[in-house]
Amino acid sequence: MSKQIFANGITMTYALDGPSNAPVVMLSSTMMCTHTIWDKQVAALVPEFRVLRYDTRGHGGSDATPGPYTLELLADDAVALLEGLNIDTAHFVGLSLGGFIGQVLAWKHPGAVASLILCDTACQMPPESMWDDRIKTVRREGVGSFPELMVKRWFTDAYRDANQYEMEPIKKMIGAMSIDGMIGCCHAVKNMNNAPILKNIKSPTLIMVGEHDISTPLVVAEVLHSGIKGSELRIIEGAAHVTNFEQPERFNVALLDFLNRN
Repeated sequence: MSKQIFANGITMTYALDGPSNAPVVMLSSTMMCTHTIWDKQVAALVPEFRVLRYDTRGHGGSDATPGPYTLELLADDAVALLEGLNIDTAHFVGLSLGGFIGQVLAWKHPGAVASLILCDTACQMPPESMWDDRIKTVRREGVGSFPELMVKRWFTDAYRDANQYEMEPIKKMIGAMSIDGMIGCCHAVKNMNNAPILKNIKSPTLIMVGEHDISTPLVVAEVLHSGIKGSELRIIEGAAHVTNFEQPERFNVALLDFLNRN
């Protein structure tokens, strides 16, 4: 069951499951998704961990303040949520946008990050013109054109064809994205350049990437891997961009293996 808390000047929606005395795993979602995109991870994690999922600013039940947003603001939101829940440190798992946030979080608030898991993400997302075009589209048309586009980019053709019943709720979730939240996050991503901070990330780090990810492909994951000293790199076979949802068993095995060693 989701709950709400006031943190960093906004109301944030979150869900917290698992033993109260267990280490915390914090799950941060991709753009246009709520915390429910992590539903397939909860059962695998709760025997050993306390699982914190949340809606990023501008998403789901969290407030959609007018933008532009910055990754520093979104990282500060995550820290404020931890502080509001009296959690000192967490293993931070970030998917796509969540991974952008995680890099800044581990750099700016290292004490809050027990370990860092970066999933289907990058340190830069050029060109800026692509994000400017998205902003113009959202201002002109809303988010109505994005559900079909995103599911085609996020999942392999084979998975979409075999699991149409799962695609409709995801498209509905994407279509419910607030205009302010979408524009705010597009600004944060278009101006992102996390490359210079990678060398300053000291948390144990795992980088995961889908074998068929076209949004943040293997070559992008390798940049993160080479930039973060001591990091590990895992390729999730049979998955595109949203690896945790398309291949949850493979994703969960890799995640738990890393968490249990850190």
